[in-house]
Amino acid sequence: MLAKQAWRIIHRPESLLARILHAKYFPTRTFFIAQPGMRPSCMWKSLLAAKEVIIRGSRKEDHSQIGYILEDIKELMRTQPGSKFACIRGQANVTAHRLAQFVLSCDVRVEWFEKPPDII
Repeated sequence: MLAKQAWRIIHRPESLLARILHAKYFPTRTFFIAQPGMRPSCMWKSLLAAKEVIIRGSRKEDHSQIGYILEDIKELMRTQPGSKFACIRGQANVTAHRLAQFVLSCDVRVEWFEKPPDII
């Protein structure tokens, strides 16, 4: 029964249970890479054990380390309509990385249209 609930969390992230557990136990990650955390409930520990059963039995999902990263990226993309990815050269990666670090360090939404931030 717990494996069924874990399956629903994975495949129906919009469900109430999935949203509550996501907010409490893995707000910045996917269920696949969620950890027990501090003082986990008995139910959460059981769901994590069921997750392992699903991972071992599933052949559809990519459960490699890069697969988890891709799942996180897909999840983030769903929350940002209109965003897209593009291939860029190495020099632009440095700039993109600096911008990402800058935005993550801000407490509020950051936008610029004319002049980019001084960190570039």
